[in-house]
Amino acid sequence: MRHPLKLSATGRYAEGLVELPGLWAGTDLAPPSGQRPAVYQTKGVVGVEADLEVVQGAAWIAIQLDKAARYRELVRQLIEQGALALAPGAMPRLATKSAAGMFDRLPLVEWGIQPLRVPGGTYAVDASEVARRFEEVGTRLPQSTWAALDAWTQAERNDR
Repeated sequence: MRHPLKLSATGRYAEGLVELPGLWAGTDLAPPSGQRPAVYQTKGVVGVEADLEVVQGAAWIAIQLDKAARYRELVRQLIEQGALALAPGAMPRLATKSAAGMFDRLPLVEWGIQPLRVPGGTYAVDASEVARRFEEVGTRLPQSTWAALDAWTQAERNDR
């Protein structure tokens, strides 16, 4: 089930719940929390993750909407109409699960802001796009994350 995004009282934040079966509080989500870009469909980054709370099978996310983002006003209006939901942008080939079917590692690299009525819950993100999106929101990543992105990009190239 997909849940509509809600605006905060100030209108600066969008908040939403994303159901992710197999997710638990101990899942390694790769890049640090508070750093992931929020991408409006394929149009570009409109904000950045401000808060994340992971519980069994779901995550609650707050996105700070960027005042300078080209589609910010459109996104805000669509959220007010209850027309948008979040989807996790993951790198599924790099995810690992325990024998019990729980994610040990799920590299979430962005949050997709998509129409609520579109089926599906997650979408795959190519490692070569990750750095560009993080740079777009001015997020500084630790050297270990850059090393992981380089390795993931190389793994994807070798996989093709």
